[in-house]
Amino acid sequence: MASSTNSYNINLDDRVDKEPIRSPSRGVRALVYRGTMRPTGKKVAIKIFLSSPPTEQCKKSVLKGIEKWSKLHHINIVPVCGVVTKFDFKLSLISEWMDVGNAIDYVRKHAVDPHPLLKDVANGLRYLHGQSPPITHGDLRGKNVLISHDGRALLADYGVASLVDAHLNGSAGSYDPSWIRWMAPETMKHSSEPNTELDIWAFGMTALELFTRRPPFYNIPGIQDVISRIEAGPPDRPSEQVTHGYLTNVWWDICRSSWGHVPSQRPSMREILTRLE
Repeated sequence: MASSTNSYNINLDDRVDKEPIRSPSRGVRALVYRGTMRPTGKKVAIKIFLSSPPTEQCKKSVLKGIEKWSKLHHINIVPVCGVVTKFDFKLSLISEWMDVGNAIDYVRKHAVDPHPLLKDVANGLRYLHGQSPPITHGDLRGKNVLISHDGRALLADYGVASLVDAHLNGSAGSYDPSWIRWMAPETMKHSSEPNTELDIWAFGMTALELFTRRPPFYNIPGIQDVISRIEAGPPDRPSEQVTHGYLTNVWWDICRSSWGHVPSQRPSMREILTRLE
């Protein structure tokens, strides 16, 4: 694995150290540690994937994808620095560390206006969707939007869902069950790889999440009941009391259009930003 990464010029094995005193956060796909980049001392996130590429071809696809991410530059996406292979004999993705945390925790703690954060998210998605071919996020929700020290929202884990599921687990079209509340109804009926239309639906759900400071369909506890509710139609508009008056008519219209039953009729991120501006 280490020799394979050298040809992509993304191997950081000799530049990244893991902080041993911090316990990792654990997700479905990876363990996340904090680390330090030498010689600058910059803090980085070390995402150690729990699976390994099953074939040489999968390994090349994974590394090619990460190399592409490392060349992306935008103020509303978390920069990807490269990979390391020396931790737990697994492939690890290295990205910049954001001390402030994620967007949903941020709006809960600080009771801030979510409008600027959501416009940042929209700008980040427009940038990703504007790549050739488009880069889809695949797992957009409040916890995958990180906040910079100056209060900007940055997209994290973009593309990781499709990369890990298709090339590490070997199961394209699978999904993390915890993401169901942000998922479009067409994914309930048949397996589908991440695409921009699914991102648009998830953007609307993420907006609702930040306005209410609660997960979508928070009042429905069972996963099967949530699936049935999504298939029945989009969420009802929450009260002004729940959203602290931040969910304006314009934003509610944007959310509703993002939840169009026909995927091709959902607006693009460019169209959404035009409406906001």
